[in-house]
Amino acid sequence: MAEVLLAVLAVLVFMVAVTALAAWWAWRFVKAKLRWRRQIRVVQMWTAPPGPRREVAFLRGELAEAITRTPQAIAMVKANAGVVGDLPSLTRRLERVAITLDAELRLLAGEPDHHEVARLLPAARERVDDVTRAARAIRRSSASSPPPPPGSAAPPAPSPGVRR
Repeated sequence: MAEVLLAVLAVLVFMVAVTALAAWWAWRFVKAKLRWRRQIRVVQMWTAPPGPRREVAFLRGELAEAITRTPQAIAMVKANAGVVGDLPSLTRRLERVAITLDAELRLLAGEPDHHEVARLLPAARERVDDVTRAARAIRRSSASSPPPPPGSAAPPAPSPGVRR
């Protein structure tokens, strides 16, 4: 009986180890895929021919950077026991708008008519500026969140630009 229990325990430990290894591998794969996408976008920005198409590529890069930095700022405030309020829900709404805008920019980049791209570019630039301005406002609001109440475990986060 003890031998059977030992064998079952060994199989269980082996299965847990294999599952943990698979989860670790999948996590690394997903992280590498995200980094790869960012690198492809940078290459697209610099290899696009000068003109409206390159500007569309730069707008996509600017939009992606603004949207990825906003949740990071909120996560940093949460990690330092700051108060974030409705900022996470606002960030999610802004991300949905940015995904739609990025799809429109991707379609605009593939438009065969250069004149049409040049005609639609000012409106696209305006919308990207609006989204990046909103993302900047969210980041600014998260950075100016009030410090945690006295007696809490985490010290307040240092203000930007101040070194200790």
